[in-house]
Amino acid sequence: MTIESKKLLFVENKHDAWTLLLDVFCKKSGFELFIAGTGFEGLKILERVPEISIVISDYNLTDMDGVVFLTDVFTLWPRTLRVLRCDVGDIDSLGPAIKSGTINKVINRSCNTLHQLYPYLAADISHGK
Repeated sequence: MTIESKKLLFVENKHDAWTLLLDVFCKKSGFELFIAGTGFEGLKILERVPEISIVISDYNLTDMDGVVFLTDVFTLWPRTLRVLRCDVGDIDSLGPAIKSGTINKVINRSCNTLHQLYPYLAADISHGK
């Protein structure tokens, strides 16, 4: 997966410490950060800014689950890097979505420092344009 633009969308209904974490990550990596509170809002942002290259979604959204959201993203914007943030207990049910390519990466919700987050995305970023 190649990062084609320095734009990242974070979809999460609770603006928690991750919002700050991603803000710092984007500033250090030169990314522009977009934030949506629901899957529907995330799709609207992607319609307006289709060059977003990384989409990170929480598994538990208020209007749909993160797998459904990332499936829509995969269908409409297949070149994006799609990352799901979830609890360890949710990971077992994600096998089909991961195998199909709908989800490129899974990040454990407990990953809550820049030091922990960066390795998940660093390889993809270093291969970007």
